[in-house]
Amino acid sequence: MLPIRLSKSLTAASANAIALSQSLASAGNLTLNGASASGGVATLDTQRRVLVTSAGNDSGITFTVTGASESGTPISQTLTGANAGTAVTTLDFLTVTQVSASGATASTVTVGTNTVGSTPWKMQAWELASQNLQFSTTVSGTINYSIEVTPDDFYTPGLTVVPAAFPTSTAGAVGATQLNLSEPWTGWRLTVNSGTGTASLRCIQAGIAVA
Repeated sequence: MLPIRLSKSLTAASANAIALSQSLASAGNLTLNGASASGGVATLDTQRRVLVTSAGNDSGITFTVTGASESGTPISQTLTGANAGTAVTTLDFLTVTQVSASGATASTVTVGTNTVGSTPWKMQAWELASQNLQFSTTVSGTINYSIEVTPDDFYTPGLTVVPAAFPTSTAGAVGATQLNLSEPWTGWRLTVNSGTGTASLRCIQAGIAVA
């Protein structure tokens, strides 16, 4: 099987890249007017997590983030508001077309990004006799990353995500490392957790197709 290659890097986090500080007197949509927004749509540098930061106690309301992933798949996730803190999506958005609140905000809120973002999920080739995967990574710059696998369907909020066990002495470091997995996971992805630079991942699956 031909190898699959992925790479991921993120621009600096910005807590108001999607929506600048504002408040709502009742349920409704926030205005998408941050630096990444144009014409009512926020387009990020790459698909990544979205955070809603509340200056007051918004734990009694929910925020729904709607948009699309890097593949163009429509996605949406509802978050419980935070009490003078942040609520963060587990899904990765490339575009955000709407952020709605279920009620009035206690104070101001902003919508933006943090330091976390994942590549789209990649599926294992189930037609192959072997489910053994070999990963190798290289890193430029200073970046912390992880390879993650899941047994669940993709694009499901709350899906089970399992970090693959890279040696802690080499994970996120400049250089290269390798990992082999033999479990039949639904899929895998590369996640950047923090830092600057680029993490590159190469995956190849062993085996010959079953006749």
